[in-house]
Amino acid sequence: FYKQHTSVSTMLRKLLSCYHISSLFIVVSAFFCCWCVGCVSGEFKQTPTGVLVTGGAAPMEFAVFREGWFRVSVFPSDHSSSPPPPPPPHRRFDSTRNSKVYTNGGGHQRSNLVSSPMLLPSTTVPAFQVVINDKVNASVISDYGGVVVGDDLSFWAIQAISGKNFTTIMRSPRVLNKTSPPPPPPPPSPPPPSMTSLNQQQHKGKESNQQQQQHKHHAGGNKSTSFKFYVEHTSDALCFGSGILTNNSDPKLTTLRALPVITEFGFLSSFVWCSDGFAMFAVVQDIETKASLNVTWDRISNLESIWSFGDVRADFYVAPARTPLNAIQLLWALTGAPSLLPSYSLSFLLGRSGWNDSPPMEIEVAKLLNLNFPVGAVVADYEWFTPRNDAHVPLAGDANFTDFGLNPNVIVGGSRFFGELHDQGVRFGGIRWPRLANETNLQELRKIGCILPNTRYLDMRLSSCRAWYTDKAKGLVAAGVDFFWNTGGDTSYYTYMFFNIAQIDAFENHIPTPTTTTSTTSTTSTTSTTTSTTTSTTST
Repeated sequence: FYKQHTSVSTMLRKLLSCYHISSLFIVVSAFFCCWCVGCVSGEFKQTPTGVLVTGGAAPMEFAVFREGWFRVSVFPSDHSSSPPPPPPPHRRFDSTRNSKVYTNGGGHQRSNLVSSPMLLPSTTVPAFQVVINDKVNASVISDYGGVVVGDDLSFWAIQAISGKNFTTIMRSPRVLNKTSPPPPPPPPSPPPPSMTSLNQQQHKGKESNQQQQQHKHHAGGNKSTSFKFYVEHTSDALCFGSGILTNNSDPKLTTLRALPVITEFGFLSSFVWCSDGFAMFAVVQDIETKASLNVTWDRISNLESIWSFGDVRADFYVAPARTPLNAIQLLWALTGAPSLLPSYSLSFLLGRSGWNDSPPMEIEVAKLLNLNFPVGAVVADYEWFTPRNDAHVPLAGDANFTDFGLNPNVIVGGSRFFGELHDQGVRFGGIRWPRLANETNLQELRKIGCILPNTRYLDMRLSSCRAWYTDKAKGLVAAGVDFFWNTGGDTSYYTYMFFNIAQIDAFENHIPTPTTTTSTTSTTSTTSTTTSTTTSTTST
């Protein structure tokens, strides 16, 4: 180099030229590497109530929901449900540390949720913080705990809080997995040239059959896309919840599987509490005319459980809950607490299938009362409102069938009969099912879309249909019916709930008003007046 370039200035120009080329190569290489990493790695995006994470099997949002609860939502990429929008611009991060910290005082927030009749309406969220460590993890923190998710959905965790200290009560190294349907079968091979014309025709026929099978495959004969959401727990953790069916030959309090379903033997829910100290409740976008929800929980090993669901939007509500009592209180805050049953429901309920046979109802009630049986109510099957079962009534209905009436052979004297029972301290409850059999009623409701296709069942999801049923049921309540005993509501997972609403509205003007008793107690030094209110309610 020195021999070729005697001038110092020439030598420097050559050196700088080589340096710039090398520098340019380094910059381009670094940019390319960063671009590649960005293509693979996930990304954290702030949302109005939490953080959205991409880069895994599907986008997921980790957010606060209401006091005690967090929400983990899954947004399948090929589904219509879209992730939430970014927060308003006036709420900004505090970037004074390496982490980005977003603080929100809570209050009214519009949340992008799966609509479900199981949830109480909610428009407010508690105060919370979002802490984002780029390329590492993100946390959503409130005064009752937190949820943490790793970059690229590499892990997720639930944290409980005691004082100022956070404790991880669940950490799963797996988060979400997607299982796609198998590809369609390959097209059939062409026939060999040596085949005769007849064999060629036969081969074409077989080819047509194969094509038909392929069409069936595309029409839904294959297993659809599904997702698995992973939850880890300690080996000795016990999980409870979800319910139990009455036909279970080996009933246990603990649960290994939660399949939300409605049957004649009871119902199972999508709620699970594990003794590690957390509760989960699943809500999915689902077909509303099915008796089950498109989500299941399975304990697949001592250390791991999975939530499985189809290619639909899913919301998983997550809560730190140290005890079963904490879990139930949180569940009722989420869904609403069940109504307290009336005291007579704990007494002897007299029921018989076939009150149209001898001896009649009034004789049986009198006999048991004379024997000092604590008869609180009598329950009747269909014969209380119609002389015959509707099992063999055609879809068009029967012009002579009675849907809303009193069978004089069983309820002798109509409303007077109920009054005589009430005078003896006995209530009356009649069985009901959410279907009709009278031809005129069916024609009327089919015109307004209130009957499910190819059935005689009412579509109780529609408020207009419930209003029609309520109007009819008011006559039975006015006659003296105290409660309904419902059955046959397995046309969808929510039929019983909407059926109950229609009946509760029928009792609206027949629930006794509260009575107030005032008592005065006097002493030589003070005089105090105490007012107590006792409310008597009618079971619905």
